[in-house]
Amino acid sequence: MLLATMSRWLFVGITLALSFGCTTGGNSSADGGGGGAVCDGKGSCNECTLCANQNPCAAAMNACQQNAACTGLDQCIAICGSNVSCKNDCYTNNPGGLSLYNAWAECLFCDECPSDCAGYMSCS
Repeated sequence: MLLATMSRWLFVGITLALSFGCTTGGNSSADGGGGGAVCDGKGSCNECTLCANQNPCAAAMNACQQNAACTGLDQCIAICGSNVSCKNDCYTNNPGGLSLYNAWAECLFCDECPSDCAGYMSCS
């Protein structure tokens, strides 16, 4: 199921990235990031996040998939499309999944793909 849902997770991750920021002490998409990430440098955000979901971020993605609130948040956001009010309702209605969801997005966009996905998420 993990491989079958990767493209959906990428969409949701991008949606999340546009809605939330992440904070790390390392890489920053604002300054081009890079430095030590296993998957960064693939040439596209999609290729990088696919790589990251298969290995370095697999635990974070699996943790989200094993949590009903995180899965509910994912499914809710996917239904909302670009409706910001709808997405805000998703976050409000699934607070127990938010930390797992943010951890997964941080792994993808801040830790593993700061250069390939520069601009998708604000990391500092």
